[in-house]
Amino acid sequence: MKPFTDQLALTVIAPIDEAKRASLETILAAIEADVEANLIIPFKQLPGVHFARLVILPAFTDNQNRTTPAQLAYSCNFDTSLDVHLQEITSPATLAGFHRVFGCCTGYNASGSPEKAIRQFVHNHKQPIQTFYRGHRGMSVSQIQDENGVRTLIQEYLEQPQTANQTANQLKAGIDAYIARHKPGWRPTADVKLPHLAASAVKYVGIGLLVLLFVLIGWLLGWWGIVGFLLAVALGVLYLRYLEKKAIPLSEGDITFEDVEALTEREDLVVQNQLTHLIELQPGLFRRSLQRLALGALQLLATYTYNQGRLGDIGTIHFARWLLIDRGKRLLFFSNFDGSWENYLGDFVDRAAVGLTLAWSNTQEFPRTRFLILDGATDEERFKQWTRKHQILTQVWYSAYKGLTVKNIIQNHAIVRGIGQPMTPRQTADWLTLL
Repeated sequence: MKPFTDQLALTVIAPIDEAKRASLETILAAIEADVEANLIIPFKQLPGVHFARLVILPAFTDNQNRTTPAQLAYSCNFDTSLDVHLQEITSPATLAGFHRVFGCCTGYNASGSPEKAIRQFVHNHKQPIQTFYRGHRGMSVSQIQDENGVRTLIQEYLEQPQTANQTANQLKAGIDAYIARHKPGWRPTADVKLPHLAASAVKYVGIGLLVLLFVLIGWLLGWWGIVGFLLAVALGVLYLRYLEKKAIPLSEGDITFEDVEALTEREDLVVQNQLTHLIELQPGLFRRSLQRLALGALQLLATYTYNQGRLGDIGTIHFARWLLIDRGKRLLFFSNFDGSWENYLGDFVDRAAVGLTLAWSNTQEFPRTRFLILDGATDEERFKQWTRKHQILTQVWYSAYKGLTVKNIIQNHAIVRGIGQPMTPRQTADWLTLL
């Protein structure tokens, strides 16, 4: 069996040379026109890349009147390691294209070897990712495509006339033989059991950690230490509530159809969609610190609880990430998901409003919250308007398997795991229902 392959994330952000801005926009438009096979960066030639995007981030002036110029973001989900990904993007098929694109940024050394320049540029400008979610963890691009190919072969067999009256056992034996004939020596990828903490247990772990913290404070500082800690927490909560009441949410009617027309033109072209969202945080160290804590908590949940194909109760997200950029004053969000934008946001509101509110409750114009996790995204219409207002255009977007949903990928894996395996009649019947 093939080894487990983890999926990683890379985000590179660098200021754009304004003298080259128009040239960059022209290059990105040419790439997007045929994202798989264009002559600049034919993403199909990067076999380890699941999803990739190139986005121009708008300029920004913070509350201290410091300006960040427009920036280029290159973001991707890839297999194995950063070094392997760098080998891919500096291969002959894409080397010149990445050299042209990154060459439109300040800080890119275009005078030397393109391969060395790209590697140095990526290492110098890669960004830490605070929260990273994977919807089908451990499954490489080649595995996903291979298993979909096997599923297609199974469908070919089932469409043959002689299968119409076969019993379940005969169908299973026929499928096994058909796959063995068309893919001799084929074996499914090994499953690796990931550490998992059930969502129902998270609150008990949290309570246990809180009790442990109290015991530790009491042991180190005595009862007065516990009293001081509780007083600090109470003051922090009161200050948070003051800030939450003071925060100004998005006004209704702040966004019009014309504002989103360029975004919607690029949506619903395949079964998958993408979202790029950029928003300023509420001012102040307190808010920024809370945001880091919130994203840290979400990262733990994404790693140990929501690692079975669902984020909360949402099973349509391939990859998502949150990053704090621009001195920690803006929150950047990338998502690759199935279905329409409307359904995606609706699922978030209906099934994961608490986590959604936690992720963005410290940002500007977010619907009014209570205690970081309450209300907020439950104001569905205002939340959707807020999302649209701060969603930005993704100039280039690539998917290695644009016809597959998360459900397809996970179901294909369950199907191929049964090929060539002995089964009881009940197991055979259950397996065939997957088809």
